[in-house]
Amino acid sequence: MSTDDEDRSDVETADYRDGEFRTPVCFVTDRKAKQKSRNKMDAKLKADFEAKEEEIQKLKMQLLQIGAGTSGGTSFSVDRRPDFRELKELVSKFNPKDPTCLSAEEWIKKIDTTAAHYKWKEDTKLHCARLNLEGSAKLWWAGVQSVATTWATFSQKLVNAYPSARDPIFYHNQMSQRKKQKEETLDEYVFTQVAMGKRAGFEESVIVKYVINGLRNFTANCKVTLAGKIATVEALMEQLKWMEGFMDAPSERDVLSEELDRSLNFCQ
Repeated sequence: MSTDDEDRSDVETADYRDGEFRTPVCFVTDRKAKQKSRNKMDAKLKADFEAKEEEIQKLKMQLLQIGAGTSGGTSFSVDRRPDFRELKELVSKFNPKDPTCLSAEEWIKKIDTTAAHYKWKEDTKLHCARLNLEGSAKLWWAGVQSVATTWATFSQKLVNAYPSARDPIFYHNQMSQRKKQKEETLDEYVFTQVAMGKRAGFEESVIVKYVINGLRNFTANCKVTLAGKIATVEALMEQLKWMEGFMDAPSERDVLSEELDRSLNFCQ
């Protein structure tokens, strides 16, 4: 038998040794070579993708620079309507019924500021604003949308429909009736009251009194009480968090009762 025949014989019989089948060495080598080739191809595709992504980012930056400056003596502006996520993050809701909501005038100014930063055109500002109207403002828009076709007209009509000035009595009634709800956190309750108080122009010490007034159920269920004269929201929050910690801790009576139960169970 020739040397070549012996080599082939070794390969052909290499899959059965010591009473069990094994993968021929040539097959293993071939599989490794194919895997290595695939890995190289994957690495190349990944590198190509990253290069394209970097190129896209550079083009975006160039477009923004063109919008901010000039090209060939002609001024170009880049306008892009924000997607739904950006609308939620960049433009707040306008709901006249919500006492903590910005006034119409403040809301319009905030959109103008945001638009200036992101280089939005007038129609984009109008698009963003109308999608963030809630409550009665939606009904208002239904009645004026045929004539409020520009940002300037929309802004003026909204401010006229919802004047910024509100009677302090309105906020007094709102804050006096506002109570901390069971499912509401301390932060949510306190800063909702603070927002209304600031809109009314109340001093901080007055706002604190309104806040405390709405915490009667909370303080009644607490093991400690508010101490001293509190004049700032920061000082009030510090005490409330301290009190909340006591509410979570077991009382001395609960501890003694638990120890008694353990003793009785042990005796049984």
